[in-house]
Amino acid sequence: GAYALPTGALLAALWDESEGLYRTALLFLHNDNFAAKAVAYLDRAIALTPGDPRLYNLRGIAWSKQGRSAEARADWARVSEMQPDDPEPLLNLGSDHLRSGAVDEAVAALERLLQRHESHPRGHSNLGTALERRGDLDGAIRHYTRAIELQPDYPTAWSNRAYAYHRKGEYERALADSDHAI
Repeated sequence: GAYALPTGALLAALWDESEGLYRTALLFLHNDNFAAKAVAYLDRAIALTPGDPRLYNLRGIAWSKQGRSAEARADWARVSEMQPDDPEPLLNLGSDHLRSGAVDEAVAALERLLQRHESHPRGHSNLGTALERRGDLDGAIRHYTRAIELQPDYPTAWSNRAYAYHRKGEYERALADSDHAI
């Protein structure tokens, strides 16, 4: 009781409304059905803090989850203007292309990302996914392997590589990677 009142007062004094809206939108994005609600919260956060690139990046993800690629790309372009070295807009653009079935465009975006940020594990893993969808299982395995080298505790890369090995008929490797992912 003695700590609750001062702690509550401190939290109220330090509360950043824009950050609260950002975190609420982030929660809504755990379910694609609530992406529109996330956009509404991010619109309010951007009105309060228009210079925060995280807000535009996350709103781009929300737009993408709604199938509104033009709006998503506009937000990611804004992030790239604000932070030219940020890899997230290209990563998200690649994911957006994958989501819409534009595999060649996804490959191109993710290759651009890796030209600038060769050591980006998610970039390698996502490029592996794009190559796998294109039918290039060896290329996919190469990029999943690179993602694992960069981040050994990356279960998605292990799982994706297991699936690629399975598709190639290399079942023992697939099983070993699956066990590691678990």
